[in-house]
Amino acid sequence: MLASSNVDDGAFSYAGDIAPRVESAVGFRVAGRLIARPVDVGDRVGQGTVLAQLETAPFALALREARGATAAARAELQQAEGDVARNADLANERIVAPAQFERLRTTRDTARARLTEAQSRQSLLQDELGYATLRAPVSGVVTAVDAEVGQYLAAGQPAFRVARDGGMEAVVDVPEGRIADLSLGQPATVELVGNDARLAGRVREIAPSADPATRTFRVRVAIPDGGPARLGMTARVRFTGGTRSSAIRLPITALFQDAKRPAVWIVKRDRATLELRPITIGEMGSETFSVARGVRAGERVVTAGVHRLDVKTPVRVWDGRLP
Repeated sequence: MLASSNVDDGAFSYAGDIAPRVESAVGFRVAGRLIARPVDVGDRVGQGTVLAQLETAPFALALREARGATAAARAELQQAEGDVARNADLANERIVAPAQFERLRTTRDTARARLTEAQSRQSLLQDELGYATLRAPVSGVVTAVDAEVGQYLAAGQPAFRVARDGGMEAVVDVPEGRIADLSLGQPATVELVGNDARLAGRVREIAPSADPATRTFRVRVAIPDGGPARLGMTARVRFTGGTRSSAIRLPITALFQDAKRPAVWIVKRDRATLELRPITIGEMGSETFSVARGVRAGERVVTAGVHRLDVKTPVRVWDGRLP
């Protein structure tokens, strides 16, 4: 039996949730023991708000040592510069040997380099003392806390997540068979579960590669600011106006499970020979399935007895009359 391809309206929907458009993982730039954490999940913070504080005693002690080293290096340089100045005229008059004067100059240059090094270390430790206070990089809402008072944190270890104000979106995972139907800027309708509101959205981002475990693509749909959507809400996103205006649907009986991938038997133009063509399945239903790639509209597809055929089997198109 043959079937021509049936088509649907191209619309499809998937469940997802409302997420921030920009969410930052925030952590200390230095290691240390946490002694204060004045914010919690759900708190709204402004840019520069203190999120947490590390114990500062080790940083302050190191900074005092660095300041002492800088002072010692500066005094050493002053003495070396004085030695060079006092002996410069004597060296010109050959009263001081050239080799001795050269050693004085070398000592001065070494002292100057040590002072520069000590000043750099002091500046670094001054910055580290400031890094012991963690501040919000942007205004927004704290969405996660991964640090508790008394915990030792490594440098760069994420301690908070902050969702930036001014942007939310619906996030859904789309099967690989449907991803070809989507494009950037494509319109979509976002329905909030438990809420009658319907929000007009547009596809903002399509993941360039599939998740290795689920084989789905993450799609982000931008929605208007200031609406009823809240972070974490469940949403259903309906896509319309895709790159393909219709999807080919065939009965389940047309599906031939090849060793490598799904396929269907196509009757060639001569209407007497067959071609086994690999396909990509879009959606699978109880009685039909959609073909994402592999079959063109108008082609004749065998829909019965597909596992009894091979490419050498002669066929003819049934005209509907009984023998």
